[in-house]
Amino acid sequence: MTLTSNSAIDFIALGKASGTDIQEMIASDEFAEWFKGYLDENVVEIEFTKKDGTSRKMKCTRDIGRIPVVAHPSGAGHTTKATTIQVYDVEVNGWRSFNTESLTRINWQ
Repeated sequence: MTLTSNSAIDFIALGKASGTDIQEMIASDEFAEWFKGYLDENVVEIEFTKKDGTSRKMKCTRDIGRIPVVAHPSGAGHTTKATTIQVYDVEVNGWRSFNTESLTRINWQ
């Protein structure tokens, strides 16, 4: 499936309209790439299940304009799964990562 929507709400609606299982769609490499682009311009509150089984809420972004200069990325980072997204947690002021497969809620702001 090709996803061409540039709006978060339209993206979810597109998935539902096409009969796609939303959890399966969110766990896809294609969604992860789209979501990275969305986070490059927005702050989003997410909830996900951590590896230890606990739930975590996080307000995060990849928008370099919202990240303090001292925390700007200085290199290429490390290689991860395509569905792992590195983000800046705006409440704890630090870099974190999550896997889209573990998302349980996305609050589009």
